[in-house]
Amino acid sequence: MFDQLSYSDASLPFSNILSAQGFRDLFAEAEGLFGYGEQDRWSTGLTLWSFIGQILQDGKQRSCNAAITHATRYLLEQGLQPPGVDSGDYCRARHKLKAKALRAAAREIAETMASLNPDHWLWHGKDVKLVDGFTFTLPDTPDNQAVFPQAKTQKPGIGFPIVRACVVLSLANACIHDVAIGPYAGKGTGESALLRKVLGCFKPGEVLLADRYFCSFFMLAILKARGIDVCMRLHHLRKVDYNTVQWIGKNDYIDTWHRPERAKWMSLALYDSLPEQMKIRIATFNARTDEQSKPLDVVTTLLDPETYPTRNIGQLYGYRWHVELDIGAIKQSL
Repeated sequence: MFDQLSYSDASLPFSNILSAQGFRDLFAEAEGLFGYGEQDRWSTGLTLWSFIGQILQDGKQRSCNAAITHATRYLLEQGLQPPGVDSGDYCRARHKLKAKALRAAAREIAETMASLNPDHWLWHGKDVKLVDGFTFTLPDTPDNQAVFPQAKTQKPGIGFPIVRACVVLSLANACIHDVAIGPYAGKGTGESALLRKVLGCFKPGEVLLADRYFCSFFMLAILKARGIDVCMRLHHLRKVDYNTVQWIGKNDYIDTWHRPERAKWMSLALYDSLPEQMKIRIATFNARTDEQSKPLDVVTTLLDPETYPTRNIGQLYGYRWHVELDIGAIKQSL
């Protein structure tokens, strides 16, 4: 059905970003093609198009029956056999969509969108990627509870499985480049641990923009080794010795961070590959609330104050709030 669907039709989702052949190749690589039997009503292509269209709709148009209606109308217009009205067939077909292929398609779309960003959407000619963590719940089934247990504060049987996620979004266009998920609690389930799983979506020369939770020597050193700069708030547990810093401007200085002892999650090879010390730039700004202002320390590995003036570093960190808005929009829409 990929071959029968006219993805050049502007009415089809993402037709100008990823071609029908592109989708087909991704699902073929994941061994996720289906629906080629004589009795099959829903192919991979038809199911995918219907599912994406269903997600992008509002209200009653988001129902499975509405998705079937749209698919039927489209196929009849193309002179093709409609899939039938059984919503169960559609739901079972939707369940066959391989998560690996869907993830690859999302990455492909994000990369294509990034290549189309005009220069004035960039920051100092750099792509900026937003990082943040969030949680969401799943249906309360035994399988979900086994992988994503509910919070310990909830009594057994009256809570929902909780998933922790860490997402990488484009500041320029809000596309998701990658996401890592894990249980809400337990070893290796923190946001920093999840971020380390998706560092492959970053490219040299880009900037990672995040909150202070991710601000650690190891994270900054790993990113710098990959050619990735950062802009994030200083972690509240890190204290600065102002007697040893190098001042490069008003409320702007270079500090030297020293490599701590090897973390339990870190291999000896990775630890030895990291520098024993790093130069880190810290700029202090006054963050205003409704009734008061308080100092806000912003950490960056963009050390040159002439190329990256203090005020521009502050403006860049101010864009971090976009990730909160983007995640909220995604959770509300999807």
